[in-house]
Amino acid sequence: MYLGIDHSTTGVKLAIRNSERTIQTARASREKLGGWDEYQILRFIRDTVDENQIKRAAISYSYGDAISSIQEIDSVSERGVIDTVGMGYSTGGGSKVFDALASSEIPTVVLPGIHREIESLHPYFQHYSLLAGPDKYASIRAAFERFKVESESEGAYIWAGISSSVVAGLVLEGKIRGLFHWIGLVHGWPDLEEIRRIGTHGYEDIISRAGILGKRGQKISTVKGGQPEDVLQMVEWATKHNISSLIPFIDEYDNQELDAIVLTGRFLRQSGEYDLNRSLYEWGTQKASVYVIEPYASARGAALIAQDVSEGKKEILGIDVS
Repeated sequence: MYLGIDHSTTGVKLAIRNSERTIQTARASREKLGGWDEYQILRFIRDTVDENQIKRAAISYSYGDAISSIQEIDSVSERGVIDTVGMGYSTGGGSKVFDALASSEIPTVVLPGIHREIESLHPYFQHYSLLAGPDKYASIRAAFERFKVESESEGAYIWAGISSSVVAGLVLEGKIRGLFHWIGLVHGWPDLEEIRRIGTHGYEDIISRAGILGKRGQKISTVKGGQPEDVLQMVEWATKHNISSLIPFIDEYDNQELDAIVLTGRFLRQSGEYDLNRSLYEWGTQKASVYVIEPYASARGAALIAQDVSEGKKEILGIDVS
């Protein structure tokens, strides 16, 4: 079996891909995880899957900006992160999960984030030092699995994640070419207002202050509940912005056109009068085929990457296997 592990805003998520190529999932909330030690985390994993049956695991952690390839967990220092400036917190439940796996007998690889050291990126996207964390890379891998099923070619698709972060990535000829994440529910790139506030508010949580909730003076804990219509409208605009901004880059590659848009994220499943899923689906189908991925896309994608590594692949979506 292959185990994918993602620590998101709401908790740690596991996905197990078995020999029949089906995936089962499990989740532990951030609150529960905060009270666990490494032994309890490993017990949660062992209660979900037989450890002896795990051929390989793959984990995403934080920014993932200190590594530019998929690496064995024993070879990764500082959990693969340069620092956590901007998040508003240094370590938490995710670090406990990382350390628990590092101390276990489970063969585990660590996924890198998407940043300027990823060689497959179009030069335009190497302007910023970091585009997205490794959980987004894993989610793009889950989207690629769906795209391969639906399409007979390795053409172009845009993945869009619509959750605590609002991100979109372009995959063309089987490689990640670019990614946009300007504004999201929790995180956003700092504007002039936030830069001016550094003197009084510091910079440790500046990326969180620049998100939709931060601009409204709301705490990150409110991300877990249902969001009001005006917030969902902002999320929809951000998603359309990200996707639309990637489309021109397809023209940079010969004989390519947009084949599909693949959507992931929990806001696609939020019930209520504001149907974000339908709105984005109807908008997207004017541009290409639209597919929606099942919950826990990042954990699912991490499990697929664990399998890819075990099968001897040397690069996955343009990112090398060390």
